[in-house]
Amino acid sequence: MGATVATFVLLLAVGTGLAAWAHYARQNRFLAIALYVVFGGMSVLIGLAGIAAVRNPSGLFGNHTGVGYTLIAVALGIGLPLLPPVRSLLALVTPLDPHSITDAAGLSAILAFVISNLGAGLVASDLAFGPVSSATIVIQDATFVLLAFVAVGTFMTRDFRGAVQRLGLAVPTRRQVVTALGLVLVAFSISIVAAVLMHYLQPGLEKQITERMKTLTGSFASLRGAIVLGTSAGIGEEILFRGALQPRYGVLLTSLLFAIVHVQYGFSLDVLAVFLVGIVLGIERERLNTTSSIITHVVYDVLAVLLGTG
Repeated sequence: MGATVATFVLLLAVGTGLAAWAHYARQNRFLAIALYVVFGGMSVLIGLAGIAAVRNPSGLFGNHTGVGYTLIAVALGIGLPLLPPVRSLLALVTPLDPHSITDAAGLSAILAFVISNLGAGLVASDLAFGPVSSATIVIQDATFVLLAFVAVGTFMTRDFRGAVQRLGLAVPTRRQVVTALGLVLVAFSISIVAAVLMHYLQPGLEKQITERMKTLTGSFASLRGAIVLGTSAGIGEEILFRGALQPRYGVLLTSLLFAIVHVQYGFSLDVLAVFLVGIVLGIERERLNTTSSIITHVVYDVLAVLLGTG
C-alpha cells in the first residue's frame, strides 16, 4: 500500500508541477522557452533510447522487442505537439488552441500516456495481473480528481468556484438525472453488442479477458464492493477526462484516451466498446454537464460489476 500511495503522490506532484509550469509560461517567455527545451530534450533522449532498444532488443529491456518501438512512439508523442503545424492540424478537428503553450504541454503529456499504454498492451499477455484493492481504486481516482483541478489551473488562473464551473460540475436537474439513467441503457447496449461479436470473432481473447477481469475485480463482486468501484471510477475518470480534458481536446481524442487507459481488456472489441461508451459520455458532457456523465458512469459500473460484465 505504501508503494501505491507513493506512486500516486509522485504522479500528482509531477502533474502539479507541469500544470503550474505550463500555466505560468503563458506570461513568461523564459519559462515558455524552457518548457520547449525540456520537452524537446525528453523527446530526443527517449527516441534515442528507443532506437538503441530496437537495435539491441536483448539488452536493457530483455526480450520485449516492442519496447523500443514504443519508446520511439512515445518520443514522437512528446515531440510532435511542440511543432506549430501539428497543433494547427489538430485544431481543425478539436477545440485545441494551436497558440496555447498550455494545450501543447498537455497534449504532449496525453500522447505520451496514451502511447505508453498502447505499448503496454502489446505485451499484455506477458504481464501478471493481480487483484486490485478498494484502497488502490479510491487513491487512484482521488488522484484523478486532484489532477483535474490542477489541470484547469485551480488557484493559478482561476479560483475554486471557477474551476468547478470549468469542470462542468453542477447540481443536475431531474430531467438530466433521467437522461443520465437512460444513457446507462445505451452504454449497456454497446457493451452487449461488443460481447456478442467477441464471442464469435475473438473467442480465445474473450476467455482470457474474462479470467483477467475476475482476477482484477473479484474482490468487488458484492454490493458494497461494486458501489466503491463504480463510484470511485465514475467520479474520478469523468472529472478528469470529460471535465478537464474534453473541453480542450474534444470528444474523440478524450474518448481514445479513456479507452486506452482500460488496457486490461487487451486489444479487443471491448476496447472499441469502451471508446464508443466514452463518446456517449462525451456527448452527454457537452449537452448536459459532467455531473450527468458521472451518474451514467457510476450506475453503469456498479451494475456491470454486480452482473459480472465489466
